[in-house]
Amino acid sequence: MLAALPCEVRSRLAGLSVTFEPKPSAALVASGIAADRTLGLVTSTTSGGAKEASGRQPQLILFLENIRENVRSDGPEFRTQVRRTLLHEIHRYLGLDEDEVDQGGD
Repeated sequence: MLAALPCEVRSRLAGLSVTFEPKPSAALVASGIAADRTLGLVTSTTSGGAKEASGRQPQLILFLENIRENVRSDGPEFRTQVRRTLLHEIHRYLGLDEDEVDQGGD
């Protein structure tokens, strides 16, 4: 799916690690992330491919069990929601505000 993005967008995602986890970790929950409602998350405070001041690479995480529970399906609805969530988090990573993300998330 990332290969379908425009080249200039893909180049801004070069340092972004995309991972899939069932649910947010205990550490993320302790930091305020909703354990059962969060579908995806970008762990960077920077945008568009910049490393954080700490030198850590940014990470985009999709929480697949939360997505599955949200759509109550393993079929096409699940795949559609994974795509939607991934695009939503990419938009957030690129620095769009919530209104812009909601308009461009599909």
